[in-house]
Amino acid sequence: MEILKGYFESNLTVAYSQIYVGDRAFGFYYPEVLWNEEELASMLCVAEGLFVIGTARSYEAKICVKIQSDEPEIDMRDWDHINACSIAIRSGIVVSGDFDLEGETLNIDLPSGLYGVYICYKSLGTISSDKLDGDDSYHVWMWPISDRIQKTVIKQWRN
Repeated sequence: MEILKGYFESNLTVAYSQIYVGDRAFGFYYPEVLWNEEELASMLCVAEGLFVIGTARSYEAKICVKIQSDEPEIDMRDWDHINACSIAIRSGIVVSGDFDLEGETLNIDLPSGLYGVYICYKSLGTISSDKLDGDDSYHVWMWPISDRIQKTVIKQWRN
C-alpha cells in the first residue's frame, strides 16, 4: 500500500473539550454518549472508525496530524501525555473540534486500511485558570499497520 507522507496543522475551535478524528465514511456521535470515567482520565475515547482527543480547554486548540509510512519514534520527555490506539479507515479522515462550524475541519485523504495512532499532548500545564487561554497542542501520528493496537495510555498527565 502506497502511503503519502503528510503533515497537516490547524487551529480549531473546540467545543466540549474534544477533537474528533474519524473516517469520513462514518457518522459522528454526540459527546455525552462517548465519555466515561476511564476515557476522561486518559483524555481519549475510541469507537469504530473514530477516536476523540480530550483537550484541556474548550476554546481553541492547535492540532497537528502527521502521516508516516512507518511507526514513529516518540521521545516521552517531549510530551505531557501520550496515548496509542488504532483506527480502520475506508475513505480518508476528517478532523474537527466543532462540526457546527463549516470550514473548521481538516480533510485528509488516506488509502483504506488499518492505521496505528499516537496522540501526544503538549504544554497542558499552560492552561489559564478560566481554561480559555494556553499554549496546549495536540499531535497525532498515523502509520499503516497489520494488527490493531489496543487503546493504551503510554504516559499519564498529572495536573
